[in-house]
Amino acid sequence: MGDRPERWVLVAGAFENLSKEQERAAFDVGRMLGRAGYGLIVGCWSGVDYLVTRSFRDVVGPDYSSRLKQIDTTGGPDGSPKPGKVTPHLLDPKDPDGTHQYSEEAVCLADAGVVVPGCTYSKPAMDALIRKDKPVLPVAHLGLDAFDVFVEMLEDWENLPIRKRLTRRQFLELAMPSTDCASLERLLFAALQENPVLFISYRHADVPDAAARIAELLVHRYGLRSVFIDVEGLEPGRVFSDELKRAVRGSRAVVPIIGPRWEGPLDTAGVPRISQADDWVAKELLMAIEGDSSVLPVLVQRTAVDFTALPPSLRQLEPIQRTQARYEDMEHDLQRLFDALDQIVLPSQNAS
Repeated sequence: MGDRPERWVLVAGAFENLSKEQERAAFDVGRMLGRAGYGLIVGCWSGVDYLVTRSFRDVVGPDYSSRLKQIDTTGGPDGSPKPGKVTPHLLDPKDPDGTHQYSEEAVCLADAGVVVPGCTYSKPAMDALIRKDKPVLPVAHLGLDAFDVFVEMLEDWENLPIRKRLTRRQFLELAMPSTDCASLERLLFAALQENPVLFISYRHADVPDAAARIAELLVHRYGLRSVFIDVEGLEPGRVFSDELKRAVRGSRAVVPIIGPRWEGPLDTAGVPRISQADDWVAKELLMAIEGDSSVLPVLVQRTAVDFTALPPSLRQLEPIQRTQARYEDMEHDLQRLFDALDQIVLPSQNAS
């Protein structure tokens, strides 16, 4: 687990007088970042920085130094390898004594920032990340500067690049009391995601409203850039587009939405649309089956599928566990799907 990470997270927080809740949050953040394969950047070796780094080290193991950078490397667990030191060019020129121990190099290296909990020395680093259009996630329910950063970001929400990755409703989760890092992990994943990892497959003449609602729920859970849904659709006879091919092949999971008209209309010979050679729904599922994508069907307004009536290439979907979703309680009904997708999508849960 000590390989050099692709993504670095700058964590800032209080250095003294931590409550038990704040200590626990710091430990949880360190463990989450370690399990998920992120690199960790911290400031001095005290308070939140120490607790986050200690739990991060415990998860990653003795070779953790390739995934850790500190401003101040004078401390650390006994006998541990020293992490790389970030050069201390101060962020704030009004701070000649170096009270705000965060460097320009640290901000440039970081892909995102987390404040847990905040203090007056955390804010300059987070402000610098925001100025560089990098996502910042303040754990606002712990108060202090984390809450101040949270409020400032909400007030300027329409001008922040993070709104292209997270919904406002997602961001508001940071103010909700939590006993673990599950929500923070999902938000961090969503904030850093560049390409879709979930593909929603559905027939436009079947249950497009249900597909749109499921897409909305998945976007809220995994971010605006994580979910692909073809809202335009492809009519019979049109070319299966390169965009759709890339989206299916790049997805970790494909979610077919199967309603009462999913098989499609019959042709003059009595063959359903899904069994015809140019059907794009069948093409999407076949590409998912042949690739590395997991397929997790959702049934809407029906309880079963006659797989014997499907093309032979799609009959292997029969043993796959399916989720039934009702319009009136869709979010509740999809909880099992969300749990399964967490295992597939979130780095800390699918890491080997």
